[in-house]
Amino acid sequence: MPCSESVQDTEKTSSVFIADIVSVDGPRIICERAGQLFSAFRGTSLLLDPLPGDQAVAVDSGNGLSFVIAIVSSSREKAARSMTLPEETSIRSSGTISISSGEKIRLETGRLDLEGVWYRLRFSEVSIESTLLKLSGSLLSFAAGKLEQIARHIETTAHRLSVRAHMATKEVSTVDRSVSGQTLIESESLLSMGSKNTIIRSSDWVKVDSDQIHLG
Repeated sequence: MPCSESVQDTEKTSSVFIADIVSVDGPRIICERAGQLFSAFRGTSLLLDPLPGDQAVAVDSGNGLSFVIAIVSSSREKAARSMTLPEETSIRSSGTISISSGEKIRLETGRLDLEGVWYRLRFSEVSIESTLLKLSGSLLSFAAGKLEQIARHIETTAHRLSVRAHMATKEVSTVDRSVSGQTLIESESLLSMGSKNTIIRSSDWVKVDSDQIHLG
């Protein structure tokens, strides 16, 4: 007799099938197939978080482990869905990546970093709420039909401050105080000062130079 013995192949083949999701407990998913309940794990390819009532594609690996790899349909038509991605997930494309929503896109994160060579944002209305807002750069340029600044306290610190306008109007309800090393006021046509009481004070001398001086 030949010394070789016949060896029975005990390897099991994997199978793919459709199952109904009964409940979800973390990575463990309870599914039902043909009236039988079985436990499956979440496959890496399953990005959409499963919900009870979903129909899913499941895989029996053949070694006693089953995995849910995709969601086929859901009995909850308007249920809020979510996606869970593994840590350090990157989305790359050599072309264009578009994200479109008919209602709202919401981002929640501990820190949001945007890096790019050029940005262009278009909004019909923008609202920014922040405890602390910092803008820095070699050049910050704002262009608008109307710019409003409303604050309890506005402080401007600059090495040089230049303001150019066709017409300027400033209204101060209580005190308007200006402190400088030197103050120069030049007007091409008219300089008018009017008040109920006017005080001009100098510790050294006061000079008035004009072709005509009218008092009274």
